[in-house]
Amino acid sequence: MTDNNRTDVVPPFTASGVLSGDPLDPHGIKACEDSSSALRPESPLLLRAKDDHYDGIIIDPNCLPSDVDTFVTSLRASLAYWKSQCRRGVWLKIPIENADLVPAAVKEGFVYHHAELSYLMLTYWIPETPSTIPANASHQVGIGAFVINEKREILVVQERGGSTRNTGVWKIPTGVVNQAEDILVAAKREVKEETGAWTQRGIWKI
Repeated sequence: MTDNNRTDVVPPFTASGVLSGDPLDPHGIKACEDSSSALRPESPLLLRAKDDHYDGIIIDPNCLPSDVDTFVTSLRASLAYWKSQCRRGVWLKIPIENADLVPAAVKEGFVYHHAELSYLMLTYWIPETPSTIPANASHQVGIGAFVINEKREILVVQERGGSTRNTGVWKIPTGVVNQAEDILVAAKREVKEETGAWTQRGIWKI
């Protein structure tokens, strides 16, 4: 039988959720072993997850146990099984409403990858080789708009905020490109936000 979170224990298993005689080291997984004695995929103790394209695992964040002890037991069992299957990176997305699971995951060897307003992403690298999990984006793309009119006049502004505020410095409109935003669209948006001037077929051209 199955539920939304996990899937019956198959021997050999201990109360802690670790394969009998083969305790799981959360900080360093040894070579892959024969999976014949490991948990089968349908075991209810395993966390619901799917494969990624790099022999890794993506845990379903919508099916995490809310109880910390249950979560730890399932996480240990799942790691033991994925180890036996020669998996590599494990992605664990914890929604903010399940934030109490974060310390437990860290104690099992997971590390922070990135955070957003509604969740924290953690990762776990199974092989003993150096991790190839890509780092999170660590930069933003800035934009500067060089705007000129038919009189060959250049549009410049003085900032109300920022490092040049109250310095008397004139500069071109600048800003930051939003996520998934086209760079030309971002330039036009910044001009509009900073000057109120449209840059389409009018006086100003970009």
